[in-house]
Amino acid sequence: MEIARGLNTPEVGVVPNLTRLKAAGQSILDIADAGAWLAHVHVSTSDLPEGSEGIDSAPELLHALRLADYEGRVGVKGEWLLGAEDMGQTLQTLQSYLSPL
Repeated sequence: MEIARGLNTPEVGVVPNLTRLKAAGQSILDIADAGAWLAHVHVSTSDLPEGSEGIDSAPELLHALRLADYEGRVGVKGEWLLGAEDMGQTLQTLQSYLSPL
C-alpha cells in the first residue's frame, strides 16, 4: 500500500491478500481505506471450504469492498479439477456471499 501511495500514479495499484492481512494482524476492514488504490481483488477457493478460517472472511471482505466503493471484479482462484461435490459446495458458498451484491 505504501509503495502505491509513494508512487502516486494510476498505473500502480494494490491487490489485497486476506492471508497476509491476517498474518500481519491487520483487519480486513483496512481494505476500505485503500479504496482508491485497489487494482483487483481475488479470493482463493482454498480459503472457503467449511472449517477453514477463510469461511468467515468472505462476508467481511465484501463489506470492506462496499465501504471502499470498489466497483471492480472479484476473481476466484481455485482448483480446475475439483470433484462435483467439492465444486457444488464451493459454488454454493460463493453464491451465498455474492447474492447481497
